[in-house]
Amino acid sequence: LEFAMHNCPGWSSSGGPWITPDKAMQIITWSETKITGGKQVRIQLPTPKHMFDYYIDTYCLAIPANMKVIPRLSILELSNRLDKDGVLTWDVPTGEWLIMRFGQTAKDQKNKSAPSKSTGLDCDKFSTEALDYHLNCMFKRLMPTMEKIAKHSKIGLLIDSYETGDQDWTSDMPAYFEQSHGYELYPFLPVLANKIVESEESTKRFLFDFRRVRADMFAERYYGHFQKRCKEKGIITYTEPYGGNMMEELQVAQQLDINMGEFWCGQTVLWANYKYNRTVKQVASIVHTLGGKVVGAEAFTSEPDADKWLQYPYALKSLGDYMFTRGLSRIYFHRFAHQPHPTAAPGMTMGAWGLHFDRTNTWWKPGKAWIEYLNRCQYIFQSSTFYGDILYHNGDDSFGSTIEPEQTLLAPPEGYDYDMV
Repeated sequence: LEFAMHNCPGWSSSGGPWITPDKAMQIITWSETKITGGKQVRIQLPTPKHMFDYYIDTYCLAIPANMKVIPRLSILELSNRLDKDGVLTWDVPTGEWLIMRFGQTAKDQKNKSAPSKSTGLDCDKFSTEALDYHLNCMFKRLMPTMEKIAKHSKIGLLIDSYETGDQDWTSDMPAYFEQSHGYELYPFLPVLANKIVESEESTKRFLFDFRRVRADMFAERYYGHFQKRCKEKGIITYTEPYGGNMMEELQVAQQLDINMGEFWCGQTVLWANYKYNRTVKQVASIVHTLGGKVVGAEAFTSEPDADKWLQYPYALKSLGDYMFTRGLSRIYFHRFAHQPHPTAAPGMTMGAWGLHFDRTNTWWKPGKAWIEYLNRCQYIFQSSTFYGDILYHNGDDSFGSTIEPEQTLLAPPEGYDYDMV
């Protein structure tokens, strides 16, 4: 048997009660104060909104208060004139000015879904130190045993589908941004407050660069560092590389060992919802690009009202067959619940979530024929090489969800297959 577990309580993403606000996901926050120039001022600036009594000043900027488009050279950096209590002392030039006090605070984002005693803040995805702290706290008792087993068996850790939202800041964000793009971040901070700097064109270019930095930090410092830590311990990494708007999914997927999509079943799931299942095809494209053979998927997940022991092999076979045509080569059944009682039926569940893939199910023994069929299919696809007809470029601004070509005017002709990059 191979054994893998999620990297924190719940299924998303990397957090717990040990994460303190300084190690949690960070967001930028600001306050605005208008003043009239031509005099010296000593003024208490309002503290921007923040969470958990945690706030750190980052920048203090002055911009002309009456310009719709703000010239970049008119933005003044006043951080060294702001004291630790938020009091600004400044000889104000003539005119009307808007003082913007920027800072960082923790995002109120918790790991989910986990027992209440195991729920806490989710760690900073742009900080390797925060991820290290999380992993050390989570696995301090488990890791010695896992390392021993990993020497002669297969042990894995998973980052499931990402469902804990975006972040837009970390302590060294300005330095990382400047190193990546060759210009300073701070003059464009007003853009994050929905203002236009220099021109609409320049503002759009900055927003693209900012999204690019977020995606790079997310891939390198979260997924990439997770892979590094696990590889040091001989542990295999798994992920469902999608969710949220700050990741480039194809970039994230290349960081870990085994990538998985997902597909759902049940009476409430319409054919249109899974015919163009983007996650399985997306993961297949990455695996093909990297020369791999294992295209995994969380398979046959059922909604709360969809299963109730109503699903059976014949009802599931066509969906599984279709996913094989999308590139699937390894099935991870969602779900199998341990049945400790020798006679209780239908037995233990995982709450409302199916598929009820258990020895207590009425079709368990005759269902062996379906399992043997799935095994043959998986063997064939893991032993084969994919040949596509078309390669789709997903776009330079491909942050967030990838787009299925079938849902566009560029859909492949009937009978042709493709990969995405």
